[in-house]
Amino acid sequence: DEALADLGREIAFHTRQIQGAHTLIETLVAQNNLLTRYQLLSQYLAHHPQPARARAEKIAMLLAPFPADATSLKPVMRSEVRVISRSLLHLNAVPIDFYSGQFPELLLRPFYLPKATINQIYQWQKVLMDADDKSGDEYRRQLAEYRKLLGDNNEQIPFAVRNPVGHILNRIAMPDFGRYFLRRDNLLAMRVLVAFQFDLLKSGASRPEAIAKAIENAKLIHPHTGDKAKWDAEKRTIGYHDLPDGKELVIHLGKP
Repeated sequence: DEALADLGREIAFHTRQIQGAHTLIETLVAQNNLLTRYQLLSQYLAHHPQPARARAEKIAMLLAPFPADATSLKPVMRSEVRVISRSLLHLNAVPIDFYSGQFPELLLRPFYLPKATINQIYQWQKVLMDADDKSGDEYRRQLAEYRKLLGDNNEQIPFAVRNPVGHILNRIAMPDFGRYFLRRDNLLAMRVLVAFQFDLLKSGASRPEAIAKAIENAKLIHPHTGDKAKWDAEKRTIGYHDLPDGKELVIHLGKP
């Protein structure tokens, strides 16, 4: 009981941490901590089913859906884009010192348009920020559009006549924010997987055929990829394999 109470306080704390985050690193730290807490809860359900059933009400509270403002990445993305934009503007504002070897910088400045560079960054990131408000197939189509924009830009860099330095800076300096959407979606998928595991435990379903049917009825779909969760009867695992980052997201149901 004490351990579950501690777990509940930690989940509540890291959820508030995300809600109050202003930077990407704050959000990522909180998301990672939440993911490990749900993994711990999953292991508890798998290894101690009887005590878990006796504490069903407490566990249900731990698996409550996140508030909307704890799952949105739009606020921290705005913050990150603002920081990158200010840095790119500053590059063109640094005074040139002819006696410190900065002459090559002076020659490059006609080929660097900071405002055009920032506008390009905003156009890309707006696609992701717009995706944050969507779900299902529409959300995944928006992510695919973002990937296409990045790919098209990479192909255009060697042939960019206008603002070639800006194109190169965007390619080098701008992180791929799409991968952070995958991390967020992994957290959402993990919570749903553990909630499903808890429902199985309460229902008493343990035979492979019953679990397979329950998975099909639950329609467990990863929000980022659209893939359905797969049941491995031999290993007794449920989850998602071959994610875009090359990893997998699975939980173990324990012994039948």
